Amino acid sequence: MLITGRIADAFKRQDWATVLVELVLVVAGVLIALRLDQLAEDRRVQAQEINFLKLVRTDISRDIEDLENIEQVMTAVRDFGDEALATLAENSCAEKCWTKLVAFFHASQWIDVRLNTATYEEIKRTGFPRDPELKDELSRYYSLGEQRYMIANLPQYREVVRSIIPVTVQDYLWENCWEISGRRQKLIADCEASINNADAQRIIDELRADRDTEKTLRFWLSTAAVIKQTVPPQILEADQLKAKLSEHIENME
Repeated sequence: MLITGRIADAFKRQDWATVLVELVLVVAGVLIALRLDQLAEDRRVQAQEINFLKLVRTDISRDIEDLENIEQVMTAVRDFGDEALATLAENSCAEKCWTKLVAFFHASQWIDVRLNTATYEEIKRTGFPRDPELKDELSRYYSLGEQRYMIANLPQYREVVRSIIPVTVQDYLWENCWEISGRRQKLIADCEASINNADAQRIIDELRADRDTEKTLRFWLSTAAVIKQTVPPQILEADQLKAKLSEHIENME
C-alpha cells in the first residue's frame, strides 16, 4: 500500500500514532532526497570549479613562458636602442655600419604583451573561485597585465625606421637576423651583412637626417623600460599564484 493510502487508512481508524510515524517518514524522505540532490549539485559545482582552476593554472604556465620572452625581447630592444642612440650621436658610422643598422632595426621590434585572459574572463562569469582571497589574487595578477598592455602600443619609431630601411634589406633581416621558436623570439645581432659598409652607412645617414628618428626612439625606449619593469614581479606573482592554485585544487579534490 502506498504511504498516502496508509496515512488515509490510519486517519479513518483514528490511529494517530501511525499517522504521526507515516508523516515523519514522509518528511524525512523528502529531506533526505533534497539533501542528496544538494550533495550531487555541490559535487557538480565543485568539479566545474576544479576544471576551471586547472585551465587557469595551465594559462598561467604559458604566461610565465610568455613573460620571460617579453623580458628577454624588451631587454634586447633596450640594448639595441642604446646602440642606435650612440650611433646617432656620431658624425658618421665609418665602420661596422651593418651591425649598427641591425641595431636600428631590432630597436624597432615590438611584442604583444597581452596575456591570455579568455579562461579568466569565463571563470569570472561563473563566480569562481569561491575563495575570496584566491579571487582577489587572480584579479590583481590579471590587472597588472592590463596595465602593461595600456602603454604597449606599436611605437612610432617602428614606422619611422621601417619607412627608411629598404624593403629588400628588411626582408633579409627578418630571414637571417630574427628567429622564432615556439613562443619565443630571438634577435640576432651578428648576422652576416647583405649589403656593403658604404650602403649601410648611407641608410644610417638617412636615419640620422630624419628628425623623428631620435625623438621617437627615445620615447619607445622609455616605454620599453616601463614594460620591462613590470615583467619580473609578474613572473614571481605567476609562480606563486600557480603554486597556490595547485594547493587549492589538491585540497578540493
